[in-house]
This record gives sequence, C-alpha cells and structure tokens, in this order.
Amino acid sequence: MKAADIIIGHYKAHEKQWVDIPEWKDEGGTPLRIFWKLMTVAEAEAFSKSDAAMDLDIFVRFAKDAAGKAMFADKEDKVKLRVSADSYIISRVARLMVGPARTLETMVEDAEKN
Repeated sequence: MKAADIIIGHYKAHEKQWVDIPEWKDEGGTPLRIFWKLMTVAEAEAFSKSDAAMDLDIFVRFAKDAAGKAMFADKEDKVKLRVSADSYIISRVARLMVGPARTLETMVEDAEKN
C-alpha cells in the first residue's frame, strides 16, 4: 500500500470530528455537540496562503521510506493529499522536518562566528 493511501485512509477514518460544549446545554442538560470535518491542506490554504502550501511541499519533498526512497514520487500524490489529508498532521510533520535542520544550521553558524 502506498504511503499516500495510508494517509488518506487515516483522514477518512477520522474526518468527522466533534466536541461537546458543557457550557451549552439543552433543556434536558445534554451539552451541545458540534461537528466538523478535519481541515485538509487545501482548506487550510484558504486561511494562510503560504504556510499550508509550504508545509505540504516540504512534507511531500522530504518524506522518505526506511530505504531512503521518496514516499511521494507521483505528482498525483500531492494533489490527493492536498484535498484528502489532515492539514494539522501534515504541518506538524513538515515543521519537524525543517525544525532540527534550522537548529543545526544556527549552531554551526554560531560555532563558526566564535
């Protein structure tokens, strides 16, 4: 099974989210339940044109399997993930991918200055 299919399967299995709001109760004391669909990368792009798109680009470009092979070599994988994956998870992983590298670069630059 391709990595994109696993990610899309996870999204579909968790797409419908809900929360009970204990402060908002009906006459019987039941909290109001609000539902929503997990935000996809495409939907997140509408709020932040650069961050969500950049996170997806980073995720797709740098994700590799254990053998070092690109997990998302097919162009259509990116399109599928853009409209069928949880943007929060994509962003979280993408930021992990670039975070340590930025920290390492800063450490090297600081060491070279001293």
